[in-house]
Amino acid sequence: MQYLKDCFCDRFLVDCPTCDDDDVIYLGVVSIRGGQVYQVCNFAKRKYVKSFPLMGYWLSVVPIVPLIKQAMERVCCAILPDLFGTFDAPREDAYQAPVKGREVRGGVTFAQTTDFSAMFGDLFGQLNLARGVSFDAVRSTVTQPAQKKQATFVRQQEVAGTSVSAASQRLEKAQVTVAEVRQYDPKSAGANLRRVARTPARMKPGARVTLYEQDGVVRYVGLAEEAAPPDDAVTELRKELDTQKKALAELETIKVQLTETQTQLTRRDEELTAMRGQFSALAAAPAPPSAEDMAAKVAAMEAELAELRAFRDTVTAFMRRSGG
Repeated sequence: MQYLKDCFCDRFLVDCPTCDDDDVIYLGVVSIRGGQVYQVCNFAKRKYVKSFPLMGYWLSVVPIVPLIKQAMERVCCAILPDLFGTFDAPREDAYQAPVKGREVRGGVTFAQTTDFSAMFGDLFGQLNLARGVSFDAVRSTVTQPAQKKQATFVRQQEVAGTSVSAASQRLEKAQVTVAEVRQYDPKSAGANLRRVARTPARMKPGARVTLYEQDGVVRYVGLAEEAAPPDDAVTELRKELDTQKKALAELETIKVQLTETQTQLTRRDEELTAMRGQFSALAAAPAPPSAEDMAAKVAAMEAELAELRAFRDTVTAFMRRSGG
């Protein structure tokens, strides 16, 4: 089989022609009329070697040529002994049928119940829509003629090309909600292709769609973009964070007031100590002229000092409860 395959593929290799002394290579034909060159044809009398590069160049517009080339390459370059060397002949006691009856029945049922015409119709409809959107990106300055088609089924390719009102009525009858109608922009080819690719060929009941229209005609149907619902947990967390920020701001204010109060207490303690020394000196004198006034002043300062200490204790307790 390997030799037979190689011999068969060898027949596709074109032998290079040999040239003799009398051979003439024609490059074209020049026509003379009235003593002047009338026409130059590069194809007349010229012979082409029918090679694979030549045929590939002539048939490059056909997309099937690269596939044929790849298939020929795989077949002609395959090593059959290595391929068949991986198979072992099954023993009689371990023989199993390659195809089971259950699989055959399943395949027959699938072939009988599958609507291949509708499947291929949907596929080609999607391809036609994508091709139309791509062409609109190039022909954005040219007015496209409106294509009217009677919508009998809720398919995207059948809704496209109808008026906005007719398409909305058809979709509403099929329980498909039209969320909004947007203006079609032929220059946004990438966004249009993504929407067409994400949209199913058949609209299911309960779906929400957006109609993209141009001059009152629906160009294509896309799935409606759902707005993300607000996250309750994130909202509550933000509220709690704002409350904590306010509490921290108040706490910073209280800390500043507490620092100022401690400074005042220290200053008052120093003044009170100095006044007590003066009072003791005056009390030890034989005849203090204003001992009562000094005592009253000291009492007033002690009362003020007690109030400041009470305020400091209150602020300290509040700081401990707040976790500061």
